[in-house]
Amino acid sequence: MSPVDADGAGCATDDLLIVHRLLRTLFGKAPGLVESCGSDRRQTRIDEHLDEITGALHRHHHGEDITLWDRLTERRPACALHVELMRSQHADISDLLDEVDAARAAWRADRLGGGAALLVALDRLNLALNAHLADEERFVPEAAGALLTQAEWDEMRDHGIATMPRDRLLIQLGYLMREMDSDEERERFWRGVPVMARALYRLFGARQLSRELAELYGSADPAR
Repeated sequence: MSPVDADGAGCATDDLLIVHRLLRTLFGKAPGLVESCGSDRRQTRIDEHLDEITGALHRHHHGEDITLWDRLTERRPACALHVELMRSQHADISDLLDEVDAARAAWRADRLGGGAALLVALDRLNLALNAHLADEERFVPEAAGALLTQAEWDEMRDHGIATMPRDRLLIQLGYLMREMDSDEERERFWRGVPVMARALYRLFGARQLSRELAELYGSADPAR
């Protein structure tokens, strides 16, 4: 990536924390979903969900890799050690995601111990992911908030949207809305959503999300 003009730098990075909350929630619940399987049909549905969330984590990290790290080190060389840690953790998590994918294949094939191996792989991933997210939250919001323009920061969000399956956009919007800490935060986030997307979510997305949550987690986990 070539150097870019940092004039006008300064951006809001709150959306990173919201995405991190969602990752913690989804991956934290994943082992319980695996343990809840009682039929081939449910196993298939949960495997589809695991495929989606592991893919989402890959895309999120790729978006950070291509939009953040080079810019931060170019504009503040002292960021290099932190950036190297982030890159290293991304590589480690990518390897752990591969382990989860391999364990999912064994689980789908109903090989002996497949479910237990998948639970171990998910636990290993959760341990590394939670440590990484905490490290990233100590570094990225301050550094990126000071060094990047809002347009540059938003490239990471735009990359995520562009690489997400179109038929999942409304449901993913709903998942993010569930991770807001307060009504004020939810309203601020909602104001940033395009008007057409808001209308479509009210018409279709909210009901789709409710059905999905009931299907995955049961009535004890309703949409907010």
